[in-house]
Amino acid sequence: DPAGTTVTDLGSGPPLADYDASYRRVLRELGTRLSVSADKRTFIVTISGTMPDRYAAADLVRTASDRLMAKVIEYEVTKAEEQLRFVEQQMEEARSRLERVQRDQALLSDRTRGTVSATAQLESQRLQREYAVAFDVYRQFSTDLEQARIKRSQDTPVFTVLERVVVPDRRSSPRRARIL
Repeated sequence: DPAGTTVTDLGSGPPLADYDASYRRVLRELGTRLSVSADKRTFIVTISGTMPDRYAAADLVRTASDRLMAKVIEYEVTKAEEQLRFVEQQMEEARSRLERVQRDQALLSDRTRGTVSATAQLESQRLQREYAVAFDVYRQFSTDLEQARIKRSQDTPVFTVLERVVVPDRRSSPRRARIL
């Protein structure tokens, strides 16, 4: 990149937009004015902002907080939806296998009606075992599907705001008393 910035391929998704230098400068400035920290033990996220205007600082923190909560919720919901789609796909494959085995059993029964053949009995026993396995797999995926549906509704994170955003009543910098 001629401007000296590096673009990294983040995998799938839309291509990264090519922003001009003034937009990147605003983002860098915003990065110095906004501070986000998280305590991994208590899961408390602290967001603070510094702006020349105290109302702008409060608005910056409120906006950052709202967007962070929205992104976390979106991420968790998307993850649960992907898991649900995967289980639904596996369930559909198990169902088609079960139906195929049932059809094979019916065809064998129709072909060997009235005959007493050791080969037919062996084939029938094999299909019964295959049916039992297919049915167990289908039943397990049925349970997994219900659990994935429940998990999808449970995985929406709940946020509690411990301290509302407040408009500061005094300046945070420069500290004139310390300077003197």
